[in-house]
Amino acid sequence: MKKIVIICFVFVAAALQSKAQIQINPQLGLTIMNFTDPPEGVDFEANVGFMVGGDVRIGEKFQFQPGAF
Repeated sequence: MKKIVIICFVFVAAALQSKAQIQINPQLGLTIMNFTDPPEGVDFEANVGFMVGGDVRIGEKFQFQPGAF
């Protein structure tokens, strides 16, 4: 029983410590597509759009930043 309590305490302490090193960053951006040198005989139009997403920064000294957009 004592080992289970110690293991639970270690997991809770690790979760609280890792929470201090996680930062959530929402992101919003504008995208503009334009070809500078199109092939001959090809018609195209420049389009403007947007992107919405976010990423999670993990760590203080070394940062791992996975994201989805």
